[in-house]
Amino acid sequence: MFGRGRGKVTITCRLLQYKDDGMYLFDSQKQLMACSFCDTRVDWTRKSVIDAHIASKVHVDKKANHRKGQGQNDRRQVGITECLSKAQKAKDDREAFIKSTVHAFVKANIPLHKLDHPSIRQWFKDYCPGGGDLPNSKWLRQHYLPLIKKDYDEEIKKGLQNKKIAILCDETTNRKGEAAFIVLFQILPDDENTDPNLIVAGVKILNNCNGDETSKALLQVMFECDVLHENVVALVSDSAAYMTLCVNLLKSLGLPNLIHVQCWAHKLDKIVKVFSDQLENITECVSKTKKLFKNTRKRKHRYQKYLKDKYSFSGKKEVKHFPLPVMTRWGSWRKSVVYLCDYLLDVVDFAKSLPIKEAPSVEYFHNLTEIDIKIIQAEAAFVKENCTPVSELLLELESSGKAFAHLLYPKLTDLCKPFLNIKLATNVQSVLSPDCKKFLDDDELPINKCNYLEAKIKQVAECCHDKLTKYMSEDPAKHFFRSARDLFNHTKIVLGSVSETAIVKAKESVKLFDTIPNDQFKILHGLFCDHVRDVLKANPKLGAAAVLRALEAMRGTYPEFVKKCLQCIYISVSNVDSERGFSAYGDIMSPKRTRLSKENTEVMMCLYFGDDPNNNEPSMCNINTDTDAIEIDDTDFDE
Repeated sequence: MFGRGRGKVTITCRLLQYKDDGMYLFDSQKQLMACSFCDTRVDWTRKSVIDAHIASKVHVDKKANHRKGQGQNDRRQVGITECLSKAQKAKDDREAFIKSTVHAFVKANIPLHKLDHPSIRQWFKDYCPGGGDLPNSKWLRQHYLPLIKKDYDEEIKKGLQNKKIAILCDETTNRKGEAAFIVLFQILPDDENTDPNLIVAGVKILNNCNGDETSKALLQVMFECDVLHENVVALVSDSAAYMTLCVNLLKSLGLPNLIHVQCWAHKLDKIVKVFSDQLENITECVSKTKKLFKNTRKRKHRYQKYLKDKYSFSGKKEVKHFPLPVMTRWGSWRKSVVYLCDYLLDVVDFAKSLPIKEAPSVEYFHNLTEIDIKIIQAEAAFVKENCTPVSELLLELESSGKAFAHLLYPKLTDLCKPFLNIKLATNVQSVLSPDCKKFLDDDELPINKCNYLEAKIKQVAECCHDKLTKYMSEDPAKHFFRSARDLFNHTKIVLGSVSETAIVKAKESVKLFDTIPNDQFKILHGLFCDHVRDVLKANPKLGAAAVLRALEAMRGTYPEFVKKCLQCIYISVSNVDSERGFSAYGDIMSPKRTRLSKENTEVMMCLYFGDDPNNNEPSMCNINTDTDAIEIDDTDFDE
């Protein structure tokens, strides 16, 4: 039948030849053939492939089972019960498909109106059985988003049963000018999970951003999620006055032991800004350098070539571009200053090789004198030495889900020490690093300029020290952080510098430990300290990680004690996860989607952020710590 010279073999010929073997046409374009017994596609263009498939053991067995079952269930007419069952199953399958499709689109932050596009409709019709009759996007938003939100709420309620949580919240202004209040729940470790989990509990639109409105919104979210008051351990927010009032209201309404943690990342950012606000010379130099290279592709290439020609042979310096600072991005200004510590003379020489009238920034570098350059270098060296530890701690606090409550105050105390030394020094140069001191010792630097620099450095150090000590003394959670330090700081454990009386006092300050009697707690804490010392003795490089290792070792024997300890040290010390929430919220409430209802925005936010919060790093959106508004990311630092 299919001999040579008898014409071209088509898919129809193959279907007729192998009809008894379960081959059927898979698509409407008549390009694909599939096996009904094996539910797989088969290449019809090659007869050897088809023969190999029908001769395979899998195909033979499935064909035999199919015919056996067909023989047993061979009826002249299907019963009404079975008919109704099949109809109901088809309806349920269609509902599940639509619901799953909407769920996937929302999680991926794909607007539902994309499903109305003819190309998408045709694709569903061709490759998804029954997918061609999807309802329109308006119907999906009205009827299926509420169903998905209901399922999400039920899942959240189930996951929050008998769990201790910390609430993270913050307010931002959305694209419609409304006050959007984002509420996150940090589920603290329990018997099943040793790591905290973060979920979006709700997004509420406030009429007025004040303590009364925010407290009502928080109580409403807690009620919707069936969260008991005694399970709320802490509330993490910014330092706004209305949040302090909100916490006081919550304490009077059934949460008397609520710990109010004010975001330490924002506070440290204010310390970093002291350097940029008071050191005018290096700040102006950073601004002019940014303008020198911003939006100037050819000039960047010339600068790169200049560095290659200068250092390609000696290899003294790495060829790299100037990191452009952004006012609202944490740590970017300090990185620019660190770059200028090493490359300032190169930037100046390169700028002086350009025509003076090419740009105002070029003219600035042409006008710099040797004394001006030395002053800038001295300020840059001071920033590199004293601002870097603050920025590094700030970046540490940006990470999500890290045990840090017991480490915060020791690190803050370490930050205060160099500032205090400079503040109290009668001779400022005696406490500065050699890199900074060498510019002040330079004979070419006039005595009045040297005195000016010393006074400015002392002023900055004094301001940083006073701000840090003020933040620590006025911190509403200071007793909690000090207790966590006394109980779980590895340095204090190794030195044995905390007495039993102090341990009991610290334990009583943390209400999480109220279920453990004092005498029992002292014994368990002593065993914990022994474990920490053993871990550090075996591996001294572990440092603070030894605390988690020791708790993990005790988990099987003393699960309740370990659970309470982990809950204590995992309470968040910063509110950067709320900033990640702002980033996700900005993605959803895009300029083309400002007509979304607040209910639909909330469910989209819950699913999109909750799917993978690590995709919403705070660096993806710029954070203005004064207004908490989402900014564009190319803001000039000097504006």
